Amino acid sequence: MGGKAARFANQALRIRLARFGCTNRPFYHVVVAKAYRPRDIKPIEQIGTIDPIPNNQNEILVAINFEKLHQWLNRGALPTPPVAKVLGKI
Repeated sequence: MGGKAARFANQALRIRLARFGCTNRPFYHVVVAKAYRPRDIKPIEQIGTIDPIPNNQNEILVAINFEKLHQWLNRGALPTPPVAKVLGKI
C-alpha cells in the first residue's frame, strides 16, 4: 500500500457526511475520515456530495465517485448509517 492508505491502514475509518452550507440550506460532502474525529475537521479524502434540498424538478442531487468509494471500502472503511441509507437508494 502506498500514499494515504498506508498512513491510515491501522486506524478506524468511516465514510460519513460532513455538513456545509448555511443554517437553513444544508449541503453535505461524503468524506473518508477517522472515526473519532469531529464531523467538520479536514477529512482524509472527499469522495462525493449530497444536496438534500429538492431542486425545481423535485430531485435530490447525489454525486459519488464509485471508484474511490470501492477503494476505501476494500481498505476497511465502514459507512455510517446515513451514508449507507444514501448508497442503498442509488
